[in-house]
Amino acid sequence: MIAVALCLVAALTPSDLASIGERARIALAEHRFIELLPPRQAVRLELPSGAVGALTRGSLAARILTRRTLRHRTLSVELRRTELLDDRHGFLELVRRFEVRGSREVQQETVLIGAALAGSEWEVVEILVLEAGPGS
Repeated sequence: MIAVALCLVAALTPSDLASIGERARIALAEHRFIELLPPRQAVRLELPSGAVGALTRGSLAARILTRRTLRHRTLSVELRRTELLDDRHGFLELVRRFEVRGSREVQQETVLIGAALAGSEWEVVEILVLEAGPGS
């Protein structure tokens, strides 16, 4: 499973949170994380392998996530939940179903993303990928 948590700023609505959720869904579906992560901003990235688990520059985090997801054939990405936590923070949960290339076994993972609104733009500040194993 993949879960995504977002940090939001003043006077935001659930629809504002959904807009970053849609960007995250497209990034996962199309393996284009460079468009989601601020290149010079630090991003906390945690993968099931425990390979990173620390603050990483956005450009490096995007490269790591892209290389990881290109080993798979993505079947679907669903924005499962968006939730405002307070006036500066929010939470996104996405679920990605995929096949490992060369296999027919369907896997599922949850991605949690955290983000902060910098000025008028959302910036992702945290990505946590959780494996759930076989999925249908």
